[in-house]
Amino acid sequence: MSLGAVLDHFANRPQQHVIALNTFFFKPTKGGAFVVEIRELKPSKFGYCVLEVTFQQPKDLTAPVPTHVNEYNPSEYVKKTHTIVTMGNMDKEKGTNYIHTPLAAKPPSLDAMEPNQADFMSEFIDLYQDMSTLPKGDKPGIPEVRHCVGFSDGRPIDFKSLAFWADMFIHPNYSLGEKILGGPRWCPTMQLEIQFKSVPKNVNKVLASFAVPHIINNRFDLDGALFDLQGNLLAITRHQCLLVPWERNSPSAAKNKL
Repeated sequence: MSLGAVLDHFANRPQQHVIALNTFFFKPTKGGAFVVEIRELKPSKFGYCVLEVTFQQPKDLTAPVPTHVNEYNPSEYVKKTHTIVTMGNMDKEKGTNYIHTPLAAKPPSLDAMEPNQADFMSEFIDLYQDMSTLPKGDKPGIPEVRHCVGFSDGRPIDFKSLAFWADMFIHPNYSLGEKILGGPRWCPTMQLEIQFKSVPKNVNKVLASFAVPHIINNRFDLDGALFDLQGNLLAITRHQCLLVPWERNSPSAAKNKL
């Protein structure tokens, strides 16, 4: 929602492309009314613009939705996410290109993937996954996911949906198994950074890889990369997340304690 509001805000400006976003998740969102606040921290006529964007929901979700800014009272709202967004014009970017291949992300192989399903999303998403990272018998797998995804209706992928795909995956940690994780676990995101590397053009599926290199005291980082089917890099991502008991994700959980 926040990124969609930013793209609408810049619809008639030279900075049509999202360069980067860094989102901090404060509280869980709920279905209902919301307000997106946008404040320009670094305005620019043609260069990069930096914005502060907050997603807020009313304390009383039954309250009427404001129809005018004068009806909006910030004290009646709770901030759910806080995002810093950089906007620019990738069509005007020129200069050096260099890929340090030992460290650079590589597109996963579609040949190694087979059809799979995402819970509650199978009617909306086509998913193909490399199953080699999953557990085999009593042997744990590795905390990596390599897949190919797209919308089942074939709609094209744009910046807004690219951000969705950067956070839409079967979690790599689940390949480790409950013995290593210490039981059923939920992996809530505290922070998500996405750097967009190119404009998605004629893209309706993305190749993506995600890996968890470090889990330290139940806090972990998760690195990702998204490519088009020709292997062009679209975006890189990094999550900062927590590993918490699954019960914390249930309706009976008393209170969010992130």
